[in-house]
Amino acid sequence: MVLFDQRGCGHSLPNAAEDLAALENNTTAHLVNDMEALRELLGVEKWLLFGASWGSTLGLSYAVEHPERVSELVLWALVTTRAKDVH
Repeated sequence: MVLFDQRGCGHSLPNAAEDLAALENNTTAHLVNDMEALRELLGVEKWLLFGASWGSTLGLSYAVEHPERVSELVLWALVTTRAKDVH
């Protein structure tokens, strides 16, 4: 099992709660690239992704970009972040 704090959150540095500049270059594409770099670093061929809330959106985004690297998706409290869904 691999758990990680995405850019700007949790124990990642810099933390956006302490430094708003941490939000620079913090897009979904950056986060998906971070996940792929982590997968490569760990030597994982395929992985099951579990995501809740924003993590479900991030997991879906990763699976769209790297379908050959995802064995399964477990999504809880699904959020698409489309404007009409958020509203």
